[in-house]
Amino acid sequence: MQTRTVALLATLLLSCGVHAADAPPPATIPAVPLKPVTLPDDANKPLLLRACAVCHPIEMVVQRKRPVEEWERQVARMVGFGAVASEAEQDRIIDYLERWFSQSP
Repeated sequence: MQTRTVALLATLLLSCGVHAADAPPPATIPAVPLKPVTLPDDANKPLLLRACAVCHPIEMVVQRKRPVEEWERQVARMVGFGAVASEAEQDRIIDYLERWFSQSP
């Protein structure tokens, strides 16, 4: 039954002139050059690296200075995406980011 369904679907698509070669390429995120960064030594630096650099380069995190409120939102957002950090660890990460990579609001 599945083979018949797939064959019917393929026939319909071909009869409509749809070919894999005609399909648009998948959307990609353009690469943004990241400036190398040296993180200041701090008791919370290893925590930042463990929680944040697992999924993406740390340069993505600190590529620009942000007000502390934005760091709070970003950390909460990343935890929502699966970053592993307890509430106390999140506070420590935010403290580190605020101390070294914050700007005045």
